[in-house]
Amino acid sequence: MKFQKPVQAQAAQGVILTLYVQPGASKTGFAGLYRLEKNGVSQCRIKVKVAGKAVEGEANASLVDFLARNLRVAKSSITLTAGQRSREKTISIKAEIRQVLEGLERAGFDVEELL
Repeated sequence: MKFQKPVQAQAAQGVILTLYVQPGASKTGFAGLYRLEKNGVSQCRIKVKVAGKAVEGEANASLVDFLARNLRVAKSSITLTAGQRSREKTISIKAEIRQVLEGLERAGFDVEELL
């Protein structure tokens, strides 16, 4: 069985994050790791709770704002590449992997688990 980690560095796209997003939370924040099996692949995603509701892109906008603040990157460097209408999302960030990992480490994640 294959295993997919939540952070990947790709030269052309920058850093790819796979997320599991819970909209409508009481407050926005990281909520650990979310593990699931899908199509014979065991996946690990970063779980994020967002206060924005899943209406007219409000949760997605809250997610981008939150990631930009916490990873210390420009909002314009963050692109939602998959999962616009799903809780399972893929984000591309035009930034150095080191910068993204430092932000995730500040949030309490173990970098070894993410790569």
